[in-house]
Amino acid sequence: MARLYHKAYRRGGGRKGGFKKASPDPYYSYATWPAKQALPSTSEPSYQGSVTDPWWSTQTVTKVTTNSSPFPTNAPSGNPLLQYSRGPVESGGYVIANGHWVPDIIRRSDWSVVVSNTSGLSQRIQWPSRVNPGRLWTKSDGDASGSQNFGYYPDMGTMTGFVSVWNPTATYVWLDCPTAGEWGMDANEEYAAFAAKRVSDGVWEIICVRLSDQTVLGQYDTETTTNPVDSLWMSYTGEYVCVWISSAGGGLSVGVNIFNRAMEHQRNITTFGTNHHDGGVLEDGITDVLGAAGGTDNEVYYVRVSDGVKVTVLNGTNSSQFMWRWNTHVSMKSYSRPGYIYICTFDTNQVSYSTYKGQNSVIAVRLATGEVEGWCCTQHSESDDFGYSYSAFACPNYDGKRVYFSSAWRRLYSSTASSYIPQGFVAERL
Repeated sequence: MARLYHKAYRRGGGRKGGFKKASPDPYYSYATWPAKQALPSTSEPSYQGSVTDPWWSTQTVTKVTTNSSPFPTNAPSGNPLLQYSRGPVESGGYVIANGHWVPDIIRRSDWSVVVSNTSGLSQRIQWPSRVNPGRLWTKSDGDASGSQNFGYYPDMGTMTGFVSVWNPTATYVWLDCPTAGEWGMDANEEYAAFAAKRVSDGVWEIICVRLSDQTVLGQYDTETTTNPVDSLWMSYTGEYVCVWISSAGGGLSVGVNIFNRAMEHQRNITTFGTNHHDGGVLEDGITDVLGAAGGTDNEVYYVRVSDGVKVTVLNGTNSSQFMWRWNTHVSMKSYSRPGYIYICTFDTNQVSYSTYKGQNSVIAVRLATGEVEGWCCTQHSESDDFGYSYSAFACPNYDGKRVYFSSAWRRLYSSTASSYIPQGFVAERL
């Protein structure tokens, strides 16, 4: 099935067809990527307003949330779109906002809220569909224990008519992924993986389920009543279950642990350390990889899931031209444009690092060649540490034509309840 998607991509969904590169061509080599000297003085657009991106004139930036009704005024700081870059934001004509908590659903045609603060929607498992535009995969019971009912809403624009796909209440008292946006399905949405607490003894298992017939393909016993899973997701092709373990136990080491669908442990990939990473596929459409930006030399790299081999795409040791730090986030969710990793970053000392390449930017790197594609300026303040919650958390849509990101638009960080809440923006290729 992955090959079929890849052929469709080659016919019209990728660089040769459906994705139209802007003019002038925004690609750069690593050596010629322009340094960013200072933030441009561009006014923040009003809600639903647009501006031309000050660094990349081939993009427009539109503000898609607001700090007033119908959006909540007391939302947690940062992350107005789906959390951590690793969950898709858009499906069909809709966008999911405030994904870390109870979300709003935005209509993309005019950026208006069509479903506000949906009650009963899981805070921790949300997956806007690629296969069925407008569908939202989720749990039906919020985050409360009991009544574990996994399925989907057919239309994000109404959030009614929940369809149950799997309800294992006799076996598990809780289905979970500890953090919103760090859970995922394969490209064909045939399989899903969960951390699940057993009814019998409260011990956590990692399970893989084939959704078409509700078959549990495999379980892995973590041997602990404290959930050790930081995040988990199916690989792009659906061949592997990738699990980030935050505390060792049950035969698992800290790091990314790879299983097959039968939940037989394959390997532990320790290359990532504490770096952010995401799962995707190379341009061949069949090679599952984990992509990341970071490491000791500020590199961009990927690791093949099948054998754990690391491939460095950009190496930053020469002059640390790219400055990836703890608040770098990456996404490989442009499933219809395989082979790209989207990266956003800012450092905790903007004054010192404002001239480094890649600062205050969202970029896309082509893994096959190392070409760097500029997307947008995230408008982070250069005079203060914005804090982790003010990261851009940029994520592309499935075909890679739009990138959603968070920004407080040059405002200084404040931890008070009345502080400015970062808003959601989308950069679109002209």
